[in-house]
Amino acid sequence: MADVAIVGIGQTTYETRKETLSLQELIFEAASLALADAGVRRQDLDSVVLAAKDLVDGRGISNMQNAGPAGSYLKDEIRVANDGLYALILAYMQIVSGSSNLALVVSWSKCSETNLDAISVAEFEPFFQRPVGLSEKVALALQAHEVLGRFERARAAASETVCRARAAALHNARAHLRRAVTRAEVEASEPVSWPLRQLDLCPASDGACALVLAARDRAATLCPTPAWILGVGWSSDGYEIGERSLSDSPSARRAADEAYRGASLASARDIDVVELVVRSSFQEMVVLDALGLCAAGEADRVIVEGRGDDGALRLTPSGGALASNPVSAVGLVAAAEVASQVMGRAGGHQVDDVRLGLAHGTSGQCLQSNGVVLIGAER
Repeated sequence: MADVAIVGIGQTTYETRKETLSLQELIFEAASLALADAGVRRQDLDSVVLAAKDLVDGRGISNMQNAGPAGSYLKDEIRVANDGLYALILAYMQIVSGSSNLALVVSWSKCSETNLDAISVAEFEPFFQRPVGLSEKVALALQAHEVLGRFERARAAASETVCRARAAALHNARAHLRRAVTRAEVEASEPVSWPLRQLDLCPASDGACALVLAARDRAATLCPTPAWILGVGWSSDGYEIGERSLSDSPSARRAADEAYRGASLASARDIDVVELVVRSSFQEMVVLDALGLCAAGEADRVIVEGRGDDGALRLTPSGGALASNPVSAVGLVAAAEVASQVMGRAGGHQVDDVRLGLAHGTSGQCLQSNGVVLIGAER
């Protein structure tokens, strides 16, 4: 039986707002929206869990400046320097352990004030890899090259992933990139690092996301249709990208297996909707395969044809990171979107008959670390 539910959701729009709103104002907006949605006050909270990265925020221990607008004044506050989904998992564990009854999770990024590719260089080994110019885009290109060697229709599948994400974003009022593109446009866009082109990559977005989590007894009094957290899992592969196959993700597979066991899920086919976080269009094939959402080695076919073995592919209806990329927060956004789907509150991109959804988040280079959260309408 699930003991924790999502009872409040707050998201800003995702765009470039360098001149109009400060980072602190974005954080305050998302946290305030989540609290209002749950019908609780900041004073009611037992704990606040934050997710952000100092490199992206542009200062060390950035939560010293940003914890206040996130609602954590005189509260039990902790931050993870990781993807926002990990903050959700930490808050979930706080409540399951009994140390908290009501928690607020907040994550953010203001990418318009930084150069994501330039700072990504600092994440690589300093003596051999940084001097040769290894950055996130170069690493993603190395991964894309391996994916081309593994999947026969990889280039077509990557282009279709972009087209589907951008088409989905047309129906998401919060999305950053809301213009449809064709496969021809994707494959003719500006080269970045072979085989990646500009449209294969995520934008740099400003925005924040917040969720209110409640224990079972509290959830029933706060929300008529809570989104229950049924299973969680996380895992990490090795740091060095040269020591692992980039066309596979064992950590994503382990994270999914752990979440499926926690939810007593017999088959991934029971999942109604999926929100994936991918940093390039080629990553979607790797993640689909690792999470068991298609037959092994069939991810390219499933994406190109738009159908799995059991029917339509209900994949990332929000548009995902390829349409909106507040880089530290994207995993929490994925969870917020799945919770919205389960609650029947996703607006223009609502999927019919959603009872169970999967939210995915990733951190590190080329899917090094992965988290999976299963969210359902019933506990």
